[in-house]
Amino acid sequence: MTNDNMKITMNWISKNITPRKTPCKGYSSYWMKHIFEKDTGMYITNDQFKEAMLRSGYTPIDEKALNWEFCVSKKSPMFTMR
Repeated sequence: MTNDNMKITMNWISKNITPRKTPCKGYSSYWMKHIFEKDTGMYITNDQFKEAMLRSGYTPIDEKALNWEFCVSKKSPMFTMR
């Protein structure tokens, strides 16, 4: 991913995902990256989205899982973009 695309992705995360203290089960990195793609029209891989989440300060619940879950609020703007 280019630096510009990473900045776009991290900016989207900052504006559309709100952290919380407890895990948000059932909404994985794969699901979130599809919401990102629908909103921006920019294709990225699941691994690229996971990297952007890490750089944005989010820690996966289980980093050994293929699709990571994070502590994100269901009140995050991304949930209205379905």
